[in-house]
Amino acid sequence: MTLDLQTIENIAPDQASLSSAKKLLSPSKWSGQGSCATTHTVWGECQGSGSKPYYVTVDVADIGYKCTCPSRKFPCKHALALMWRYVDDSSPFVPSPTPDWVSDWLGRRRKVSKSDTPEPTKQTQKSIALADSDTTDSSLLDPKKAEQAKKRAEKVKATTDAQITAGLGEFVGWLDDQVRLGMGVFLDKASERSRQISARLVDAKVGGLSSMVDELPSILHNTPKADRASVAFAIFGRWYLLCQAWQKNPDDPDVRRIITKAEDKETVLLGLPLSVVGAWLVVGEKVETRRDGLISHATYLVRLLDENLADENSDIATPTTAVLLDFQHPSGGVKRTTGKVGSVMAGRLVYYPSRVPFRAFFETVETKFINASTSYYDPAVKVADSDTLPPTPMLCSQKLATAYATQLTHLAWANEFLYTGGKGRLAKDERGRFWYINDGETILLKNNELSELVLSLDIESAFILWDGRAGELLSVQTKWGLLAC
Repeated sequence: MTLDLQTIENIAPDQASLSSAKKLLSPSKWSGQGSCATTHTVWGECQGSGSKPYYVTVDVADIGYKCTCPSRKFPCKHALALMWRYVDDSSPFVPSPTPDWVSDWLGRRRKVSKSDTPEPTKQTQKSIALADSDTTDSSLLDPKKAEQAKKRAEKVKATTDAQITAGLGEFVGWLDDQVRLGMGVFLDKASERSRQISARLVDAKVGGLSSMVDELPSILHNTPKADRASVAFAIFGRWYLLCQAWQKNPDDPDVRRIITKAEDKETVLLGLPLSVVGAWLVVGEKVETRRDGLISHATYLVRLLDENLADENSDIATPTTAVLLDFQHPSGGVKRTTGKVGSVMAGRLVYYPSRVPFRAFFETVETKFINASTSYYDPAVKVADSDTLPPTPMLCSQKLATAYATQLTHLAWANEFLYTGGKGRLAKDERGRFWYINDGETILLKNNELSELVLSLDIESAFILWDGRAGELLSVQTKWGLLAC
């Protein structure tokens, strides 16, 4: 039996499964792909809505399959998508050692015979062509079904929003209790109390805010003891404002993204988002293991000056900074999808909808090595090479206090701001604290250590992640190039 699109169409349980599988063809949905010629198997990990990916494997010789998802359809959309991806392009499925979970399945499975493969019938009409067209949902072919689907979606959303609203009301009451009892009392039991209300928020489908609450004890632990009460109080204030913003408009994309979760990339692209073509300098990255077990990888970018860029990027309102934020489960290993600090990424950057655009992703990315440093490029964009002058990042046109206050007028609950400062120097006071001094402004840094090299050099530009109280110095541009801090 040959695995091809016709076979996939034949074994799909219905048209909806094909349409759902088509939505999972994006490479961003998959990791850990591999193949084994001896056992005729291919496999991959498909990221679903939960924290753990689904493990999918297929025998391409007799079209056997296995997926760890709870679907009652066989094959499920994940197995169909893996087959589809393999038929379209087998190059990502490189020969690899067979994972234990694939070997376990091979040892227990029953071989599939030709008679086990269902043939298409008049009662079950399915089409790869239909799934591959713009109309991926068969219900759209029937206006009545489409209207019913729309009403069901609206009902589900209304129920979910009501549950979220109730959960946020309980959370605001919890915030009031912590302030009333005193910040000293809260700090003594911050971990226990945060974990309890975080679990309540999960029950109320407030996943995004729940994760923030769960991380609060870690933030306080890494804050000097004398500042913990004021930091906790400031965070409480931002959360209160966020809850008030939900009460006024639950459909605000900025609010909904933080309260629940971010839209997937496909949804963002459908909404004609703000996009910027250009070259970007990687000025910092943070890889952290969260208390919920996920690994978060934040990569901070600053746009580079380029006289060859199109006029569309000359608008002063066009964002000059961005953050690429990815989450993954530890079982998948740490997979770098962005450049190292000091490398250049170039192409079309797409921003999530926001009054202050910051979180973004690259629509298309290709890799290239320049001087042993990873760079990302788009063939249509000129990227500086080793024979040119160092790239020039676009600096903030305002002082830090003014720029941060401007952001707060649009997003009062914002918890970080990437500031790009110009020429200056670094200093250390008698208490061991570090400061960035730049043209009349002095910025407190929360870095515990800075190298003597960084402290001794003249700073051409500095990249600081500001939280309203102090800044984390991510990197500095010097005559020696960009130095990570």
